[in-house]
Amino acid sequence: MSGRPGAIYIDLPAEIINAPVEREDVYFPAAVGDPPRPQGDPRAVEEALRVLRTAERPLMIIGKGTAWSRAEDELQEFVDKVQIPILTSPMGMGMVRPDHPMCVAGARSQALKNADVVLLTGARFNWIFHVGLPPCFARGIKVIQIDIPAEEIGRNVPATVGIVGDAKLVLAQLNAAWKDNPVTHGEADWIRSLREYATKNQTTIQPMLDFDAVPMGYYRIQREVRDFISEDTIVVADGASTMDISRQVVNSYKPRHRIDAGIYGCVGTGVPFSIAAKVCFPDKPVICLNGDWAFGFNGMDIETACRFKLPVVFMIYQNGHIDK
Repeated sequence: MSGRPGAIYIDLPAEIINAPVEREDVYFPAAVGDPPRPQGDPRAVEEALRVLRTAERPLMIIGKGTAWSRAEDELQEFVDKVQIPILTSPMGMGMVRPDHPMCVAGARSQALKNADVVLLTGARFNWIFHVGLPPCFARGIKVIQIDIPAEEIGRNVPATVGIVGDAKLVLAQLNAAWKDNPVTHGEADWIRSLREYATKNQTTIQPMLDFDAVPMGYYRIQREVRDFISEDTIVVADGASTMDISRQVVNSYKPRHRIDAGIYGCVGTGVPFSIAAKVCFPDKPVICLNGDWAFGFNGMDIETACRFKLPVVFMIYQNGHIDK
């Protein structure tokens, strides 16, 4: 629960697992309290603002670590103050609304390869962000990195400024420090050029979104999903093309409302993830977008959802790969 939260694996000998125990002999300890939230080094916070001030083409990349820390309020304040273009990781989607004027998701490649200063917040330079290296990023970029595990700082790309701390608290520190050392990029040529690229890219994919031929293409199907679901819907995506194209088309408007395969790109997570989402949030609509191959891993667990009366909408995208 502390640091970067996540599951752990405990291995016990078979004789312990199978040993009978009297119920009255079982001791149930009290629940563990909330883990501590570490702040960043104040000197590093000041240095981060100084480096941001020198940027000509700044870019902020928001990862799911920012979402898990529930930093959306602090993040919104920071983005509005600094007026910095933003991209999100797949599970960072919704931390800032996709229609925010600083959101440049439609010009993702252009933003990555031309930024000169990258503020990496609760995100990693892994395969999702091309490990931070050329040609997808400019050579010699300056990186301001905020992450809660110290071992992530400087991974793949050296950090110009590394801040070890909880994203929510570090962003609050940045907002507080900004009052004495304000930096605002605003409506510069950089953000205007990214918006132009986003408009150009939208024009390119629009014919695929409007494609009326049978069978339907991925973009048209995802458009139907986008237009059908509400902003309160939790979207779970599983499978390569199904997941990748849904990121481009199906928007997320709220934090922690999108669940993807994660950093290892594992396949078969859609059905169990969507069941878990419905258990945790029974009053929210949940839709699970599955490629046919991905669905083949755990599709039988739809029976589990039915047995426990968990109404999830499951979509299976038949793209012809599993029956060739």
